[in-house]
This record gives sequence, structure tokens and C-alpha cells, in this order.
Amino acid sequence: MTELEPDGAKTAARKGERRGNGSEEQQQATKPNALGLIVNDLSEARLRELKVKSGVEVDTADGPAARAGIRPGDIILRVGDTDITGARQFNELVKSLDKSKMAAVFVRRGDATQVLTLRPQTR
Repeated sequence: MTELEPDGAKTAARKGERRGNGSEEQQQATKPNALGLIVNDLSEARLRELKVKSGVEVDTADGPAARAGIRPGDIILRVGDTDITGARQFNELVKSLDKSKMAAVFVRRGDATQVLTLRPQTR
């Protein structure tokens, strides 16, 4: 597997583009999940720009995610056989992952999509 290339400059411009009218709690978790990620929903405009139906944008990558090469600005499209539809759904899915098994995470950076395997950390 090759490492994803950065999609640098656009990341800063995307801050603040979020989909939905949910509470701040729904929009962004305040601490990393078991994969070491804090993610945000994508706006409808950003989904169209990326030409994807769904996904979440990485705000912070730590722990297992950072060790696997995930960076802020990356887009998480899928975990295992589940398409990611939003931050809340993603975080609930991560909570349900078996901590003793690796999870396949589909990550998009720029025009490249990679499948990375991560083991959730135990809390």
C-alpha cells in the first residue's frame, strides 16, 4: 500500500462547511473515538465537489488513525461494509467495532482512495 498524498490548501478553506442543523454535539465530537479520530459532517456542496454520496471529514487524527497515515482533511467513506453517512453514525459504528479485530477504513485524500486497516484502541 502506498501512502496517500496530501490535499493541503483546500482543507483550510473547507473549515466551517458542514451539513445539517444539529447541535454542536452532533456536529463534532470533543474527544477522539476508538480509532483516534474526530470527524465532521460534509456539506452538500462539499459532497458535490468531491463527487461522493456520503462520508465525513477528518478534523483530528491521533492514535491508531495517525499511525495508519490518516490526516486532517481526509475523507472517511466507509468502514468495513458500511457506508459512512455522517459523524454521529460514524462514531456509533466505531463504538461497536470489535477491539480485538482490525477494521478496514476507506479513506480518500485528493483523487486517491485507499483502504487502511486499523485496530480500535481500548479505552
